[in-house]
Amino acid sequence: MRLAGSLSLVLLLVFTSEAAGLDIPLEVEQPPTIIRHTPSPVIILPYDNALVISCEARGNPPPQYRWTKDGQEFDFPREETITTG
Repeated sequence: MRLAGSLSLVLLLVFTSEAAGLDIPLEVEQPPTIIRHTPSPVIILPYDNALVISCEARGNPPPQYRWTKDGQEFDFPREETITTG
C-alpha cells in the first residue's frame, strides 16, 4: 500500500569532485484501520439461515480476516468473498 504523498529515501554521495545519487521508494508499514464493519456485536441468525458479516480494513501489509465465535474460528461451509483494493 502506498500512502498518499509517498516517501522516498534519497541518498547523495559526494566524493571529491564527483557526486552520485540514488532514489529508493519506501514502503511504510501501517497497522490495520477498520473502515467498515457489521454494525452490531451481537448477531442473530435470521430465519432463512443466510448471514452476512462484513468488514473492510486497510493496512500495510494488507490485513488478514478471520471470523471467530467464543474464541473459536468458524468452521462451516460458506460462500466467502474477500476483496482487496
